[in-house]
Amino acid sequence: MNASGFEQQIEAFRKELDELSLNLARMRRISNQLAEAQESGAPGAGPQAAREATSSASEFDELEFDRYTRLNLIARDLAEATTDLSALSAQLQSMRAQFDTWAARQRGLSGEAQDQLMRLRMVPLSSLASRLDRTVRVTSGKTGKPVRLEMSGMETEFDKTVVEQLAPALEHLLRNSIDHGIEPPQARLAAGKPETGLIRLSASRQGAHVSIQLSDDGAGLDFGRIARRAVELEWLTAEEAESASQETLIRLIFEPGFSTAESVSEISGRGVGMDIVRSTIENLRGRLSVHTAPGAGTTFTFVLPVSMAVDRVVILEAGGEKFALPMTAMTRQMRVYDSALAERKGRAGVEVDGQWLPACLLGEWLGLSSAADRPARWAMLFVNNGERELALLADRVIEAREVVIKPLSGLLARLHRFAGATILGDGSVVLILNPSALDLDPALSAPLPALHRRAAQEETVLIVDDSISIRRSVAGLLRAAGWRTFEARDGLEALELLDRRASPPSAILMDIEMPRMDGYELAAALRGRPEFESVPLLMLTSRAGEKHRQKALRLGVDRYLVKPCPEDLLLAELRNCIAARRGSRLAAG
Repeated sequence: MNASGFEQQIEAFRKELDELSLNLARMRRISNQLAEAQESGAPGAGPQAAREATSSASEFDELEFDRYTRLNLIARDLAEATTDLSALSAQLQSMRAQFDTWAARQRGLSGEAQDQLMRLRMVPLSSLASRLDRTVRVTSGKTGKPVRLEMSGMETEFDKTVVEQLAPALEHLLRNSIDHGIEPPQARLAAGKPETGLIRLSASRQGAHVSIQLSDDGAGLDFGRIARRAVELEWLTAEEAESASQETLIRLIFEPGFSTAESVSEISGRGVGMDIVRSTIENLRGRLSVHTAPGAGTTFTFVLPVSMAVDRVVILEAGGEKFALPMTAMTRQMRVYDSALAERKGRAGVEVDGQWLPACLLGEWLGLSSAADRPARWAMLFVNNGERELALLADRVIEAREVVIKPLSGLLARLHRFAGATILGDGSVVLILNPSALDLDPALSAPLPALHRRAAQEETVLIVDDSISIRRSVAGLLRAAGWRTFEARDGLEALELLDRRASPPSAILMDIEMPRMDGYELAAALRGRPEFESVPLLMLTSRAGEKHRQKALRLGVDRYLVKPCPEDLLLAELRNCIAARRGSRLAAG
């Protein structure tokens, strides 16, 4: 951070010097023009000026005393000031060159020290060999299936943090391959396979990333069994299961609570394991893909960054906010007009060099802007995860820089769209985008078409506040929790939006003080309409007085919350209010 701040200060100093040079050149031009005007007898050197200049020199003749007009004196002072500024500019330019030299030397020393520290953090994948061998041995004994583990490329080095987090994911995959993939000895012999199953684990370095493959020679994924289990869990209807693609069914095995095991054991059947694998890879800013063939086995491939501590990123701007994208995920960039965007199969995209690329409009994807806010020209970055390419559209590209990555915690840790955060030299915090979450892998990132879950029913909340920052922050929090939101600037706009909707929202969250119609007036209007009698009303306001609270409760407001309100409390109160209102409605019905 300090190095980044130092470089930013040098860059600011460089810009100021450039500005000084421009102004100095302008002063020279003015000085020259003034001198030329004086020599040619331009206005300003007329009789009055001459009288003023000669009054004190009347007793001298022209040979004894040089006579100067006021214009002469101004021109001379300006010429002297220009000369002084030129000398100062030359000095500053010399200092700038020295600063650049020192900055380059500092970057070199810092980079060397950083490389040394990174080497100290690196450990080979072979450090997990005995642990993985033991996992295979124990699982093989418990299932009665003889299995052999072959490992290659284990000398490949990772950041110690990556290896520590990767170990449980590899163990889960090994147990899963033995329990679900490798067939019993009799079945393998009948299929013409060796009695002993084979699992291969390989790793290879690819630039700043490492590719890891874990494959077995088992039966492969049973898509029919996966589809039947999804119907039993009521995640898919029978019709949806019949028409579901392999990508959709593959994604199901990574969902929490999903298992095709007939019974619960120490190894499987609890619906945990594969979801841990996916979340681990996402937390490590990696990409996961699955390839399977009936009777031939299954291969899990994931690409991970070598280090989690430092990365080179591109700083982008979208919706008025800054974000960072790892440069390892970007192949190239260009500018494109908004008119070049088109839609195919309900998805925005752009055609480049005869190739159709799906597009991710960053501002709209993050809920920071709408279609009405689109710029005339986009900064388009080509993002590739090794399997397919995507056009990421941002308002502009600011710069490329090397940053220290900090992991996210708390509620932010649940946002898989971000891989971490970094602090720029000016102290501002920038979220780092997770390339694998940009809808690159349809099997793991795209939303399931019509996934029915009673326990995770999607809620809709109307946010009414005249502060755009409050609306955006609350909307972002609720969307991260899986809820839909829509927004209004005051009570009158809220009523207009509600009148256009086919059904009322799950809850309404409002401020008190707003233009045109305040929160009290809005609450009274809503409670006076039968269709909104059972809709929970929550007030989120900076007014902490008991008088304000009592008035809100008298008008039928369910909860009165004071800003700043903890995020977990806000979510809990919303859930409680919605559940209570639904419970009373069911009891009355």
